[in-house]
Amino acid sequence: MSELGFESLTDPACLAPTLSVLALPDGVDDTALRAAMAERGVVIAGCLGPWAGRGIRIGHMGTVTESEAARTIDAAAAALGAHA
Repeated sequence: MSELGFESLTDPACLAPTLSVLALPDGVDDTALRAAMAERGVVIAGCLGPWAGRGIRIGHMGTVTESEAARTIDAAAAALGAHA
């Protein structure tokens, strides 16, 4: 996701194995990104509180496979291209 312009909002020492919280790249609309990814079959959540509209949350609990992670990244790349 970093290659797409997302940055982790989590301190590297505190990364969770079940959730990634990422700042949106400059100029990317939270609602449009989430809708475009949902159209591609990948559901992500917006951030809450002071980060609402400025970041996303991607859950990866349980037995998430490498292909599922790749599908999420591909959906984000396509969504960014569609809403650039």
